[in-house]
Amino acid sequence: MGRFSDSDSVSSNKDVSDQIFGPTCKIVVKKATNLPNKLKFGTIDPYCEVTFENHTKKTKVKEDSKHPEWNEELEFPRANTESVKVQVKVYHEESLGKDK
Repeated sequence: MGRFSDSDSVSSNKDVSDQIFGPTCKIVVKKATNLPNKLKFGTIDPYCEVTFENHTKKTKVKEDSKHPEWNEELEFPRANTESVKVQVKVYHEESLGKDK
């Protein structure tokens, strides 16, 4: 669903950036296919919620799509650890009530 990119060896600009802001991780959310429509009425309006370590970000909502393409790059701060947990969830945006 997404691409995990750890940029530990890029350029001297990255080294300066790490000293000021710390290391980051970029996750690209590409697309989803054949999302089920569990609604009795209406269409699905999906978005992704990505959690990396203790930080959560959301993609834009793709209205009326069972095959959404986000192609969004989300950047997260990264702790200096060997292993990390990445969680990706797809939700339907509700205009009224709680997202499902």
